[in-house]
Amino acid sequence: MYLIGGDSPSLLSHPYNVQRSCLLLNIETAEISVKEPMRCARAFDHAVACVKNYLFVVGGWKKKCDEVVRDVERYDVVREQWVGVAEWDEFGAGVALVVVGSRYLFGFGGVGMEDEVNGDPDEFPTEGVVKKFDSLKGEAGWKTIKLKRPLKTPGNSYGLLLINNSTVLVFGGSTQNYVKKSNSYIFSTHSETL
Repeated sequence: MYLIGGDSPSLLSHPYNVQRSCLLLNIETAEISVKEPMRCARAFDHAVACVKNYLFVVGGWKKKCDEVVRDVERYDVVREQWVGVAEWDEFGAGVALVVVGSRYLFGFGGVGMEDEVNGDPDEFPTEGVVKKFDSLKGEAGWKTIKLKRPLKTPGNSYGLLLINNSTVLVFGGSTQNYVKKSNSYIFSTHSETL
């Protein structure tokens, strides 16, 4: 099990000590080994997904909710090396990820400082965002999926369940005031529709 990023209280002038750490926990022996740190520090609300021998880390906050990490990094668990891949271009904190077909990453939702509505930093866009990434063609970047029927719950913190390689259950989410919702949707990865 990999433990990636996070923050801890600091006795220095800055109240947070945002981490670039990458740790591997051996479940059988309870031993932790230190791996190469990420390129970018991530405090919380970053998403991690595994595609074959790679870990993908998307978004998060650089420190306490005042700057979103747009960088997407890939960790090669064999070579033990991080590389940057295509950026998440908006709303990078609180993205939910699911891997489909051992190749594609689908990202749902997310928030950021740039998503202010009418100048209010506590409001999110009115609809959730869905993006797709082909891990074999990383240079192509993230493709925004134009949904005919959008996710009505805005923001972040969606729960995801891959039912099979063509169906994702999307549930929960947060409103502008961080109120959790119980909406649920079925997303088809083949037709890219709700």
